Amino acid sequence: MFKQNQSPIVDLAFSPSGRYLAAASLDGRVTLWDLKISESDPTYQPLLLEDHEGWATSICFSPDDRFLLVGTKNGEVAFWNLNTRVYAEHICAQLRMRYLSPRYDEMETTDWRRFFGNDIKQQKICEIN
Repeated sequence: MFKQNQSPIVDLAFSPSGRYLAAASLDGRVTLWDLKISESDPTYQPLLLEDHEGWATSICFSPDDRFLLVGTKNGEVAFWNLNTRVYAEHICAQLRMRYLSPRYDEMETTDWRRFFGNDIKQQKICEIN
């Protein structure tokens, strides 16, 4: 289950609803599992959250499961929105930056299932500007 973490885990947290599990490790990564999806999909891979500044040293969820807060070694706190729509927009922005193109208007079905599971109907997520 924790194979994505390449260095020692320094903090673990379950969300208040029990849907999510997050792990912070010394390599600076935070790994986020959606336990609802992972129970039913053997190909599920957790999300790796790496865009925060500094090493992740502590994590906690907001009481409503909407946000994951990450405390870093340099004293900053990163807020990760766990809303799937906001996350999809983040993925689109990353794709545009990586490939320097706004032409990513759909995800492959396997990627959709990996990031959002089977419960959410696949849809276009990247608006072409």
